[in-house]
Amino acid sequence: MTPAPGAVPAEDTTVVTKLRDGRWHAVWQGAYRLLAEFDGTRDEAVAWARARSPRCWVYDEELGDVVLLEDDE
Repeated sequence: MTPAPGAVPAEDTTVVTKLRDGRWHAVWQGAYRLLAEFDGTRDEAVAWARARSPRCWVYDEELGDVVLLEDDE
């Protein structure tokens, strides 16, 4: 995918979500494309995601949405 003219690249970020079968899925996204994916337990997926980006969004089951994971979590 080619960025729009004048587009500002976003920081790399990771998103960790829960799959219907109970596994957790993490994706590492660059400015314009998916860089890598990982499946595992919640703790494994969060550790994998944090090793790739300081910005880690995680699915919150109570809220039903993703939230930015704090540094101490």
